[in-house]
Amino acid sequence: MIVFPAVDIQGGKGVRLYQGDFAQKKVYADDPLALAKRWEGEGAEHLHLVDLDGARLGSPENRDQILRIRKGVRIPIQVGGGIRTREDARVYLEAGIDRIILGTVVFKFPERFQEINGAYPGRVAVGIDAAGGKVKVEGWQELTEVYAWDLAQKVKGWGGSLIIFTDINRDGTLGGPDLQTYKKFAENINMKVIVAGGISKVEHVQRIKGLENLGIFGLIIGKALYEKTIDLKEAIQAAK
Repeated sequence: MIVFPAVDIQGGKGVRLYQGDFAQKKVYADDPLALAKRWEGEGAEHLHLVDLDGARLGSPENRDQILRIRKGVRIPIQVGGGIRTREDARVYLEAGIDRIILGTVVFKFPERFQEINGAYPGRVAVGIDAAGGKVKVEGWQELTEVYAWDLAQKVKGWGGSLIIFTDINRDGTLGGPDLQTYKKFAENINMKVIVAGGISKVEHVQRIKGLENLGIFGLIIGKALYEKTIDLKEAIQAAK
């Protein structure tokens, strides 16, 4: 199982939000590259980068910072936030980003997702972010009436192979993951899944590893690393 340390970028800075609320933000670094290098130095084998401004505004807003990080670390990187067009995808992938994450565009323009996914096989993940089981889009600002597992089934039919599932109600809370929600989601879709939301202790990593047989092969840790409620090296060891 892979541990993905998260680096969220807003206004060019490394930040964390509480349940995706832009009004509840804490800045952890003026330069997010320093965070990326820190996690790489502590043994991270992958990074999860999010352009928060991009997710909310619908276009890559912190791309320069993300590409600086790409040049500044050696490990694989996945990036989400504001990637809505094939051109957005091309710029990131040709610059060496290993995987892009598409969210809102999948929900609103599935044919565009299919085009991008077909052009870059194996390098596109779908981000499904849910509150109370229902999908949120537009940087978590818009709640839909579609359930996460129903969207995931559609994604599978459209050729998707990897889902990044975030439990918004737990994200940034340090309150622990909702394992039943993760289990229900993975059981319903039979696809590769990376999970996020509330993971704040090594025991949480161990419990999620127990769901590996359902297709969950990775987990994202954000605020817990910055608030030091979990040690990255210990989390990676537990995941292995």
